[in-house]
Amino acid sequence: MGAPDPSAVPDPGVPAHYSVPGHDSMAFLSALLDRDAGLETPAQAWMRANALKYLIRAPRKGGAHDYRKAADYIGRLLACLEGGDGGD
Repeated sequence: MGAPDPSAVPDPGVPAHYSVPGHDSMAFLSALLDRDAGLETPAQAWMRANALKYLIRAPRKGGAHDYRKAADYIGRLLACLEGGDGGD
């Protein structure tokens, strides 16, 4: 037996449910947060990124459950922006 073919092993950094052909959704989220650095608090950025993450993966992984998670993060972000802490 020879060494395993590295191309046969999926990249653990990009699970299939985050994969979009020709695009790296995690790199997109990172670039988006870098672009908007300073325009929102770190907590707001985290809530927005998580909402987007769940929206990206919902059709391929968690379905309605992931959409609910995204809605929860959006609700928390709105509460934060509207004067609450949004962190409960």
